Amino acid sequence: MKIAKIIAYILSQLLRLWVTACAAVMMYVPMSALAYAERGYRAVGGEMLPVAIVAVAVWYGLGWLMREWYRTMRGGRK
Repeated sequence: MKIAKIIAYILSQLLRLWVTACAAVMMYVPMSALAYAERGYRAVGGEMLPVAIVAVAVWYGLGWLMREWYRTMRGGRK
């Protein structure tokens, strides 16, 4: 394997991790603020389930997107 492919793979995984973390934070902040406004105290409870679902969906979605993009960059579907 060429060093460029290894570096590209590492960078793509870092980008995948960064986008997943951003999506999780973007989901958690409003849900946490809403829970604080409703209950008056900070609690980690049911608002974490949608955050986890979104994080997993983004992680696997970006993995699928990267695989498809790599296949098309190599010369099309086989």
